[in-house]
Amino acid sequence: MDKHIFTKEDTHIMKGIAIALMLIHHIARFNNRIVDNIIPISLTKINDIDMAYYLGIYGKTCVSIFYLCGGIGIYKAFQKGKLDIFNRIFKLYLSYWKVFIIFVPIGFLFFNNQPDYCESTGICHRYENFDIIELISNFIGLSNSYNSEWYFLKYYVVILLIFWMIGGGVLKRHSFTQNVFWIIIYDIILEAVFPTFSETILFKNLQKNYLFSLLIYHQVPYVACFWMGCALAKDDILEKLRFELQKKKLLNTVVDIVVIFCLIVISNSITGVSMDLFSVPILVIFATDLVRRIKISKLIIKIGQKSTNMWLIHTFFCYYYYPVAQLIYKPQYAILIWLLLMVLTYIASVLVDILYVKAGYIIKKILPKNKI
Repeated sequence: MDKHIFTKEDTHIMKGIAIALMLIHHIARFNNRIVDNIIPISLTKINDIDMAYYLGIYGKTCVSIFYLCGGIGIYKAFQKGKLDIFNRIFKLYLSYWKVFIIFVPIGFLFFNNQPDYCESTGICHRYENFDIIELISNFIGLSNSYNSEWYFLKYYVVILLIFWMIGGGVLKRHSFTQNVFWIIIYDIILEAVFPTFSETILFKNLQKNYLFSLLIYHQVPYVACFWMGCALAKDDILEKLRFELQKKKLLNTVVDIVVIFCLIVISNSITGVSMDLFSVPILVIFATDLVRRIKISKLIIKIGQKSTNMWLIHTFFCYYYYPVAQLIYKPQYAILIWLLLMVLTYIASVLVDILYVKAGYIIKKILPKNKI
């Protein structure tokens, strides 16, 4: 295999890294969600900020990584003529429903009467009151009131539909430079220009409009990362950059670590996430190289393959199920809390898949017997 080609394994590696960042983001970034006010302890500081909190801030980059990888994968499939958007959406919903029908009932059955164990009391009492309309709204992904981190679902479905309707053809007709130019303009207008009119009647009315928020305005910088992923995939930019860096011997363990550290510092020093448009593609090249050089690619790939389940499950353990959250934060040290959450979430993700495989096998065994 050509070492320069950006493969499906690279995507799994980046998803594995993204889910690791997501977990550190959720256990260290939000003090108002921490169980029993157990602030994770770190052994060092960066820029006078506790290292766990500092990495927790950077962990938000996970969203940009998922959008970028999604854009790469979608455009590669589009190029090969193998893109079935509705099948991809169905598979995403299937993963969502598999977790939903297990963990939401558990919440209502066993965690419907919990004390105020964190400052964000809504988390503590999320599963106290059952409402059938709320259940349906959450089940189809219009609402994420059962788990606030499930907001990603509806926005990702919308971006897939937009790509299916207009995105692929538009990107295909333009060069990489032109596509990047329009992606930057899109980001600037919607993230920087529009908010300057925040006090106008028109903007206030637009913000109240569900379709405007869903289709255009919300998640702007992250959606821009999706389009950047498409543009990178169209012209094989990541492969070309990787090839040039290897040719100049700029891909090695030391350089990888230095570049990744610099990206974290730069990202945390700049307000907003628009920088991710440029920093995440660089992170992809150096992080995938580092993971392979330190011989942990197989482990990270396995985690990446379960990243969807882990995204859907992990906050039940660190936020919504109080006794489990107590267990997660019991070690107090950030690295141990993170490792425990990673392990428990991964195990739960594997068990969910095994459960449905077994259920499918049993159904297949039963159905033929009922045929006339």
